[in-house]
Amino acid sequence: MEALFSFVLEAENPKTQLISIDERWYRNDLEKAFQPGELEKLRRSFANGELVGVRFPIDIVRKDGKIEKTEVRGYLKKPAQLSRGRITTSEAGSQCRRNPSSVTETHLAF
Repeated sequence: MEALFSFVLEAENPKTQLISIDERWYRNDLEKAFQPGELEKLRRSFANGELVGVRFPIDIVRKDGKIEKTEVRGYLKKPAQLSRGRITTSEAGSQCRRNPSSVTETHLAF
């Protein structure tokens, strides 16, 4: 739980750099929504264990038809214990010892 709070505090830090992408990102290939070089920079930063953030602009249509422009922010950080595409945590391990049938395995692809 402590790692989660740490992550949230880091993401909410005003010094955390967010990359804004094209407002039509959901209509096209997501990779084309980034400015040249930005996606590669994100990948390198993520691989180095840095927090990366992307600002996804969205339109919300209200019941009265008015369009509100807003954004969704997405943050990712490679966990220190990531190994071969799997995450293991002490919480999952202790849960497994108490009730092995309740644990699911998480796989991440990068």
